[in-house]
Amino acid sequence: MIPKEAQLKEFAPALLAASADAVAVIDDAAMISTCNEQFLNTLGVTYHAAREIDAQTLFPELQLVGDDAALEEDFIPVRMTRPDGAEAWVLMKTIPISRHKHNYRILLIQDPATVRRIVDRLDYIEDHDSSTGLYSRRRGIQELRNLTAGEPQGACFISSVKSKSGDIDDRVMVEDILADIIKVYKTLPSFDPVIARLYDNELMFVSTHVEVIAPTYLKELQLQLDKVVADDSEVFIATGIGTWTDSYTTSAVQVMDQARLDQLTHERTHTGLDDGAVPHHDFLLELRTALISGQMEFYIQPQISADTRTIIGGELLIRWNHPEEGLIPPGQFIEHLEEGLFAEEFANWSVIEATKVMLELKEQTGDWLRLSLNIAAPQFTPQFTKLLNDSVTFRDIPHEHLEIEITERLLADDPEATLETLRDIRALGFGIAIDDFGTGYSSLSYIRRFPLDRLKIDRAFVVNLAESEEDRLIATAIASLAHVLGLEVIAEGVETPEQASILKSMGCEYFQGYLTGKPMPLAEFVDHLSNSEHLAGWDHEEAIEPFKPVDAGALKQIVWKRSFSTDVASIDDEHRVLVDIFNNLTVQLQDADQEVDLEATLDAIAEEAIKHFEHEERVMENIHYDRLQSHRDKHQALIADFVKRRDELLTAYSDGALEELVNYLKFWLLRHLISEDTRIHRFINRQINDRRE
Repeated sequence: MIPKEAQLKEFAPALLAASADAVAVIDDAAMISTCNEQFLNTLGVTYHAAREIDAQTLFPELQLVGDDAALEEDFIPVRMTRPDGAEAWVLMKTIPISRHKHNYRILLIQDPATVRRIVDRLDYIEDHDSSTGLYSRRRGIQELRNLTAGEPQGACFISSVKSKSGDIDDRVMVEDILADIIKVYKTLPSFDPVIARLYDNELMFVSTHVEVIAPTYLKELQLQLDKVVADDSEVFIATGIGTWTDSYTTSAVQVMDQARLDQLTHERTHTGLDDGAVPHHDFLLELRTALISGQMEFYIQPQISADTRTIIGGELLIRWNHPEEGLIPPGQFIEHLEEGLFAEEFANWSVIEATKVMLELKEQTGDWLRLSLNIAAPQFTPQFTKLLNDSVTFRDIPHEHLEIEITERLLADDPEATLETLRDIRALGFGIAIDDFGTGYSSLSYIRRFPLDRLKIDRAFVVNLAESEEDRLIATAIASLAHVLGLEVIAEGVETPEQASILKSMGCEYFQGYLTGKPMPLAEFVDHLSNSEHLAGWDHEEAIEPFKPVDAGALKQIVWKRSFSTDVASIDDEHRVLVDIFNNLTVQLQDADQEVDLEATLDAIAEEAIKHFEHEERVMENIHYDRLQSHRDKHQALIADFVKRRDELLTAYSDGALEELVNYLKFWLLRHLISEDTRIHRFINRQINDRRE
């Protein structure tokens, strides 16, 4: 039985009090009519004070008054300004209700614990390894820095799982061995141990306990670790120790260098190659010799298109083929090359070698493929830009096929100098990608300022996509941010078809990881390229197919928001026409008895969009809009993407995959409404002397 109005009025106070959410009812002027205790606690005010509050002042970024007042079907993150001026992010939903001649709305505000949970997850991912739960490399090194600066003595152990011949392909075996090493580490004497995962095959243990500094302790530890793997195994564990004491003050980098050199000594002893110790200068000399004698080479890890599943390029990754020790993992030497004495020499070698690889790849395949080259902060100089341009010009390589990958740290260290260099590189025609996004230092302001082409989602957000809701939210947010800014998205560390399916549904254009192929020498990459139709793990189409039939009743329309407006009436009218076409389509799709002429609808959207884009560009030209060309390029990209996906959308409709169809169209339209058009709005409303980006 449905309760009568009188009963609802009687029960309303109890319902408000029982709600776990903060609840307030506002009238059509956004004044608070009533609220519950949770809402008062959230604001820190009394009930009588709350009745005098204009809700618009609490949420200045939302429009709560007028015909365009916000109505949110789902909880969205919103910045709330409390009466005392303090700001906080909350999740809010707006529900319309009607009473007589007045329109009322219910504001549901969730405890920001959900927002905090996502932020905490981001912090955890930055500080921890996703597989083991140990400290990440960044956090581990930071802890080592703290200890070397604050403790008079201590020891740093580095243990690596290594192969007696070539690469280790069995990654599950490596994970199991690392788990056993961790168990051994946890038995060592320590007051507050630091255990971190430095690389896929490498762990670090730091202790300030006096026992572990003893010269004989490493030998005892190595005996324990030798028991982890069988004598006839193809792998072994190499461990080294670096120490600091009262009489010899060292930095964290020096301690780690000492541990790695000691590790090489014990590795030689373990493998029977050499019993002699290798002083630090000898190790550096070996590195320089490797650079000039051909021991260093680039491997290529394939990158594939999410749509066609064909290889479109790859990332160049350094490998050291030591004449005695075989293939040495980059974790053991890359920092010495990128940030040590040979940074400039290595940068020169990298550019020249990269162009040689590109030229040889063209000769063997007949086509230019886009390859990406990682550049570290010390290498990023104006001289590097000149070398880059001279090298590709000398070999007649199209500039756009060489992409420069930079890290977030590079953006943060010296943003103004980096911006100038990036602009020079971009002006020459090179592509620019930001690597490992989400795990470093950059903020949205950095990403918006810099001339980037692609954004790479770090593997830390990919590895647990199927299991972690937080990681899916983060990855979706990163992909959406990239697309709004006009960037393509490539996901790193993709290992399973399920991860690929999720990432494709988020709009990821490219994948890179063991699912698409491990890093491989040039000859092997060429062979892999010729067999790209049968990439490992991709044999079955249905394995990564994101289209799934859903209840048409769940399809959601686009609600017009003030943020879509440009303050140009003719443009806004055309925006509303596009939104109406989309919303009418969702209504038709929800009517099971109504047959939809999807081809005609898609043609109408394309025709209306082209007409609108042309008109919008004329308006921007008339107001001397400073980003006209960028805007025109994005219009062309939107149309090209729409044309490319047209047949796929028709197939999705015939298969009953209505949600995928509607989500694409909604995302496609929102990419236009919430990106460049908000810039136009700001441009028009600025003072003349403040019209700059």
